[in-house]
Amino acid sequence: MSQVMAAFRERFNKAPPRRATLLDWEKRAFALGSVKDRLRSGRKTTRLETCAAVAASIERSPMKSTRKQSLELGVPRAT
Repeated sequence: MSQVMAAFRERFNKAPPRRATLLDWEKRAFALGSVKDRLRSGRKTTRLETCAAVAASIERSPMKSTRKQSLELGVPRAT
C-alpha cells in the first residue's frame, strides 16, 4: 500500500488519498471494471437545445399556454 501511495504522490504531486479510499477504489475497480461513479437516479438535466427551442417558442407566441407549447415541442410542461 505504501508503494501505491508513493506512486500517487509522485504522479499527481499531492498527498495521496487515505488507505480506506484506495481500498474502496480497488474494490470498485474489480467489481465494476471502473472507478467511476454509477449513474444517479433522479431528474435528468435539460439539454441546451431544448432550452433554446422553448425560448424561441415563447418568443414567437408568448400568449400560448404552456400546455400547448409543451405539446408542440414534445417536452414535459415542467421543462
